[in-house]
Formats: sequence, C-alpha cells, structure tokens
Amino acid sequence: MTDICKYKLLSPKSAGESEDLVAEKSVEEGQRRIQALLADWLRMENVVVLTAAGCSVGAGGRLMAGPVSSNLECLVLDVVEQCPISADARALISWKRKNDFGKGNFEDWLSYLFNASGITKPVHSPIKAVTWKGEVAATDGGTKEPEPSEADAEALRGYIEKAIFAECALELDRKEVTGGTGSVSSGHIPFLAKLIARDTNLGRTHLFTLNYDTLFEQAMEELGIQYFDGFSGKANSRFDPAVYGLDVYYPGDVAEGRVRRFDKFLQFYKLHGSIHWSIDADGAYRARHIGLNFSAVRAF
Repeated sequence: MTDICKYKLLSPKSAGESEDLVAEKSVEEGQRRIQALLADWLRMENVVVLTAAGCSVGAGGRLMAGPVSSNLECLVLDVVEQCPISADARALISWKRKNDFGKGNFEDWLSYLFNASGITKPVHSPIKAVTWKGEVAATDGGTKEPEPSEADAEALRGYIEKAIFAECALELDRKEVTGGTGSVSSGHIPFLAKLIARDTNLGRTHLFTLNYDTLFEQAMEELGIQYFDGFSGKANSRFDPAVYGLDVYYPGDVAEGRVRRFDKFLQFYKLHGSIHWSIDADGAYRARHIGLNFSAVRAF
C-alpha cells in the first residue's frame, strides 16, 4: 500500500481546482507538487505570506487551541492560578475554565480583561463599574459575583503578561543557525532564505505573523536580512507605520547615476503584537530590538 502525503495544500475553490491540491497523492508525488507550486508562487510579482502558531511549534511554541499540554491558554492560566492573586481575580479564571477553556478564544478573553479598567478608571469616563461573571465565596457562606479591585485586576494582568512572555520567549536552535547536524529545524531560516532569494526586480515580500515570539527576527538577524516592522529607531524604537513606505537600496554609481535594490529585504508585520513591544508613559508603542533572544529570562 502506497503511503499518502501527510501534508495539505489548500486552494481557493474559485481557482477551479480541488480544495486540497495534494489530496490522495503519494508522499513523493505530494512533495513534488508542493515544491513545484511554491517555486511558481515565489516567482509571482507580489508575495504575501501569513503565518500563525504552527510555524513556531518546532522551536517549542504553543498553539492557541488543542491539547492541554501544548495550549497557550491552558498553560498560562494554570501557572497564574498558582500565583498570589485574590479570590475575586481567581474567580475570573474559574469562569473562563467553565466557558470554552482552551478552545482558541484566549485573546478575546484577554481583550475584555485588559480593557475593563480602561473604561472605568479615567475620571472622565461615564462608566462607574463593571459587573463580572462568575462566583466567589461570600461572607455569609453563600456565593456572589466577583468584585476584583483595580489592584486585583492589575495583579492578574501582570501575572498573565509574565506567563505569556515566559511561554513565548523562544530561541532558534544554534545548530540550525550554524548549519550543524542533529537538531530539528524550526524552518524559519530555510523559509526566509527562499523569500529573499526572489528576483530583486519583483515586488518586496510582505510577511505577516500572528505570533508573539521573536523567531523570525532572530532568523532575519542571522541571515543578514534588513526589514521594516513598523518601528523607527533601534535601541528603543517608536511605532511609526510610515516606515512601511520605505525601501533599501545600494548607493548609486556616480558615473551612471543608478541605484540597485538591496536583495535581503522584506516588510514584516506582527498583527497581534510581540513580546518585545511595550507602551510607554505617554501611550506610545515602543520596541526593544536589542537582545531579541529572551530564553535567559523565561522564568519569573
């Protein structure tokens, strides 16, 4: 019996082909088909790539849904529950456990949690308080809705941030970086090498990721790739989306007056933010590009 290719290559139904372009093909046929299609796509005028949690799993990254052992939400909240938080704050986690825990809606829940204080804390806000769902022990022996104070909510948010940081502080395998043997490649370096090998006369590659980790940044540094990620500056970069309108060129020849495009360059977008981003006291987004390898500070 011939082994069937374990990969899927999905195509828009409007393209006139089957949804899975390698369905029912053998391993060898499937790989040849994938390689041929990717080679064709890399020669297109414009290439836009979207990556998600799966591309970081090879380096220890977590998924947003799935088994408890590899689910970011489950791992983070399991740790936070062991931290010194109030009963009211812990009740918010208990409510989450009873409502689609580990099903991939972690970021939605975090948005509600982190934004709640933003609509009640300002003196000009017309909203006095937020009523939270869940149950916490009452002084009369019964239960009541949780009423976390601002300090409770701030402590909970702080521990969640630290736990997410710890889970997403990933590092590329040094053997992969140096070309050594005996390690399992996360795929970042060979993948980026393909993207920057495109003809410089074609449009610049636009790489989007939903991940918080810095594996792409680490790989681009190792490969000498220049990129714009929406920030200007180096040590303490400031968010400035105008940089996406810039490009990188070699100086022009004095005699000919022409310039050449720098080949190792792409536009990089982190749609859900990054562990090396922060907000300063003035509300400006900052990014610290120095020391993108956070493995030394994973514990908290």
